[in-house]
Amino acid sequence: LIAGHQEFLSDRYQAPRLDLSDQNATDLDFSHHNLALGDLSGADLRGSNFRGCDLGNTGLFAANLDDCAMNGANMVNVDLRGASLVGTQLRTANLRGADLRQAMTETSEGKPAFVATSLRFADLHGANLTDILAHNTDFRASDLSEAKLNTAELNDCNLRAADLSQADLTGASLAGSNMQGVDLTGTIMDRTNLEGADLTAAIMESARIKRTDINRALLSKEFENIDDELRLILRDHNQWIESLGRIGMRADLSRHDLTEAGLEGAELSAAIMTLTLLRQGCLNKANLAMADLTGSNAPDCMAKSADLRGVSFADANLRNAKFDRADCSPLYVQSGGTRLHYPASFAGTNLTSASFCQADLRQANLSGAILRRANLQDADLSEADLRGADLTDALFDSINLTDAKLEGSIGIPDYLKPS
Repeated sequence: LIAGHQEFLSDRYQAPRLDLSDQNATDLDFSHHNLALGDLSGADLRGSNFRGCDLGNTGLFAANLDDCAMNGANMVNVDLRGASLVGTQLRTANLRGADLRQAMTETSEGKPAFVATSLRFADLHGANLTDILAHNTDFRASDLSEAKLNTAELNDCNLRAADLSQADLTGASLAGSNMQGVDLTGTIMDRTNLEGADLTAAIMESARIKRTDINRALLSKEFENIDDELRLILRDHNQWIESLGRIGMRADLSRHDLTEAGLEGAELSAAIMTLTLLRQGCLNKANLAMADLTGSNAPDCMAKSADLRGVSFADANLRNAKFDRADCSPLYVQSGGTRLHYPASFAGTNLTSASFCQADLRQANLSGAILRRANLQDADLSEADLRGADLTDALFDSINLTDAKLEGSIGIPDYLKPS
């Protein structure tokens, strides 16, 4: 069937195309094949492997895709109306323009259609998700910009660091959802239910909020006078560092809004900055050694020549950030007779279009990170952990990948991989 479909695609549609409509095709391996323009409508495809498949414009209307592996699949403009996606893995899948309206609101067992479904890092730009029921679904760092989510039920979902800019959330319910670090720039929120949602570190510039009680959600903390308050916090933190903790106070900026804050050259080593909003923040030449910025939202942040030894940027949003010439190598600490080392962590972080030109990333943890279109020219990633990372279209000129862990990574040219 697959061979025949390849002839259909190569012979300008003279051969018969793949047609599995309404058939039983469970537990099959379609991985990395071109199934574009095929017809899988109504098919029972449970447990099948579609990893890396090209499913562009393929008919999947009312198909049963429960427990399918579809990570990295191309599903542009796919018709998924009425499809069941229980436990489906769609990490990094391209679903731009896909139609998921009323995507199987319930299975035959009466379960929500998106239970345990992963759409982490998926591209859903402009997709139609009107009326979907997606409780407990993983949308972390997914692109939902300009998506239609009218009257969608997204209760208790994980949308952390997702891009919802210009999306339409009219009548949608996101009660109890994790929306930490989401981008809501220009998003329509009319009669949107945000009861108990966590919007810490969210960007809400120009959001069109109407008949929605934003105060029912958890929001970032704001300083009354950011310049004066930051000055005192940094003074106390510097005293804490210099006195080895005897005086002063460790800086705790967690869950604070530091948008466009000027922290160039600041002493913030070992500072607590989890879930901090640092959009367009300036951290050039700052000392952030061993600082904890886990889950921070810092798109377009500048941290050139910064000391990032042992820093944690795990699960952060660092799109378009600049780390040129930054020191992201391990920090070594002598404890008694033991020499401990703490590698920098960017595990699971969105580093799309970030720049690490001439950066020192030796032994850095970049497992599961998204480094699409990242600039890694002249960077030292020797012994770095890149397992499961996506480096599609990254720049690799003069990169050092000696002894780096590359299992499961994508986008790295063959000439850079060990023979």
